[in-house]
Amino acid sequence: MGKNRRQQMAAYPSLLDSVNREKKESFSGQMSLFDLMGEEDRKKMEFQYPEISEYDEDEKLALEKEVLGIYVSGHPLQQYMDSISRQITAKTTDFEPDEDTGRTLAQDNLHYVLGGMVSDVVTKITKTNQNMAFVTLEDLYGSLEILVFPRDYEKYRDLLQVDRRLYIKGRATVSEESGKLIAEFIIPMDQVPKQIWIQTETVADYLEAEGALDDVIRRYPGDAGINIYSRSEKKIKKLPDYKKIAPDDRTLAELCELFGKENVKVVEATIEKLHKTRYHR
Repeated sequence: MGKNRRQQMAAYPSLLDSVNREKKESFSGQMSLFDLMGEEDRKKMEFQYPEISEYDEDEKLALEKEVLGIYVSGHPLQQYMDSISRQITAKTTDFEPDEDTGRTLAQDNLHYVLGGMVSDVVTKITKTNQNMAFVTLEDLYGSLEILVFPRDYEKYRDLLQVDRRLYIKGRATVSEESGKLIAEFIIPMDQVPKQIWIQTETVADYLEAEGALDDVIRRYPGDAGINIYSRSEKKIKKLPDYKKIAPDDRTLAELCELFGKENVKVVEATIEKLHKTRYHR
């Protein structure tokens, strides 16, 4: 059976030592015990790869970027593309001046939501002896410098880590040379609240499936609330918080099987709404 890449990488130093040792012995005219063994004994002495699992997707992509300078088999933001397409109001390239006009698509003092991965964080101390950060955010199109001033730095400093996938809402500051974003609200992509909506024809249909739904909730607890919409009666029932569920593919597959794919929908809270809710809290 073929060896996975993590096994191959883990075994590399030992294999390299073995090859170098054999080269050295061959140059000196020495014979190793391996040379004197029969075929059956040789098989017993063959190199054994360590029993470790394959790299996960993030590790594999990080190694590709480290070794090749580019991502080959995918992109770290790939799993969030549906969310990103709904959430962002600008791309990093919108802050780059046009070669002909010298203008940026992003307009000075307007607010935008960007989504991407942190590639660099540089902290500085201001004249008032407070910390602030210059964060480089990369999306699928380019990169942008985000300014995080002291007040917001204290709120979000734990999120400002390289490779973290973030949504950042802020105010654009645009000059003739370049554009930047001044951060006002930051949230990890995987922490954006979600709601699951389930549609049934009648309330009676929901009550008939309620026991089966509870079984799914018990097996896959999580942080997504569930709302039931009965189409004929036009009624909405919000399930209590102790019936929250994990909004992952496995859970959704079971819900779709129970209620029909066309009757199950995941709704993600918008960054705009989250910012207003938390800012005015």
